[in-house]
Amino acid sequence: MSAVGVLGRRPTTVLLGLLGAGLGLIVASRPMATGEPAAGSLNTATRLAASGSALAPAYPALLLVAAAAAAALAFAGPRLRPVVAVLLGAAGVGAEVAWRTGLADASAGLSRATVPAGLPVHDVVVAPASWGGDAAALLVVVAAALALILGSRWRRVSARYDAPVEASVEAPVEAPVGERAGPGAPPAGRSQRPGTPAQPSPPQSGTSGPLGRRTEDDWDALSRGEDPTL
Repeated sequence: MSAVGVLGRRPTTVLLGLLGAGLGLIVASRPMATGEPAAGSLNTATRLAASGSALAPAYPALLLVAAAAAAALAFAGPRLRPVVAVLLGAAGVGAEVAWRTGLADASAGLSRATVPAGLPVHDVVVAPASWGGDAAALLVVVAAALALILGSRWRRVSARYDAPVEASVEAPVEAPVGERAGPGAPPAGRSQRPGTPAQPSPPQSGTSGPLGRRTEDDWDALSRGEDPTL
């Protein structure tokens, strides 16, 4: 199977979205910037550290939205799928913008961590692992693009659980009650008991010859209460 075919599958797209959101949440929980408060602002020399979520508070919130949208893609139908994909992409782009903005103003984020808050901080250093936040947002955007471009090829989720359509079997047509298979046969749906005289068939129109006359005589005898077989 080609790389496009693998990436175009629904499970792959959903996994990419969830992987990006999960990776971003992990990175945001780690310290991403450090700095030293201005001289004399604190009693002792202290180096401050701030996590990614403290520097960019909107970043983890947008990743949670992305995770929910990626999970919704696993069940979204053809009409709802583009809407969910656009939401997923918007969450990924917004997370990247929030992440870069927070890191660019890391000194302000560290300043909020001082005691009291708002003291100036210098010698700010951003951790090299901050690229993990960018990679996480990129995975979310890629998942959204795959859902928009190749989502039309996805199979409906409910189709694999539908009962298979079987060819209908026509029931045999029963002969009407009273129809006989031939001269002297008992009526349909009625069994003949052992020892019971056979019932002659009624006279049929167009019957001629000795058999026809005998049949008429038998029915005349039955109408008089006589047994024609004796």
